Amino acid sequence: MNYTTEQLKQMFNERHGSKEIEQLITNAKRIGHEEAVQIGEQRLAQVFHDAQTGQCPVHNALMKQVQAYEAVLSEKAKSKQVASYSRQKIKKVGAVQMLKDLLNKDSDTIGLNKLRETGNLQAAYENVVIAHQSYFKPDEIAEAKRRLGIA
Repeated sequence: MNYTTEQLKQMFNERHGSKEIEQLITNAKRIGHEEAVQIGEQRLAQVFHDAQTGQCPVHNALMKQVQAYEAVLSEKAKSKQVASYSRQKIKKVGAVQMLKDLLNKDSDTIGLNKLRETGNLQAAYENVVIAHQSYFKPDEIAEAKRRLGIA
């Protein structure tokens, strides 16, 4: 199927997760569609640029959640606790993809259980998915709600 430039741009702009965009780029390379590769690489660069410059609402919201989670972890600790894995993952794949990956993992995580036990589910990363539903698929939103006991 032949796509117009506008259709290609729309296809890439509808994706917010870096893995989804990378998969489309890989497919475009495989079939030799250079324009799609170029548009995809521009979209991927834009996703990371928006995060780095504070223009991505999901990134901004997730970083606030990371800080809230770190505050909960630090409450009973003798020193400040840092959510290193979360911060590294966000930097590597972006906030949206980090959340998508999180929702595809086992929901029985140490972090979510700690938030549940301490009555601090408002600091759970899943809240970002619910607040920014346009970036996520219906099954991802449903999983976030299920984990928070909303569904």
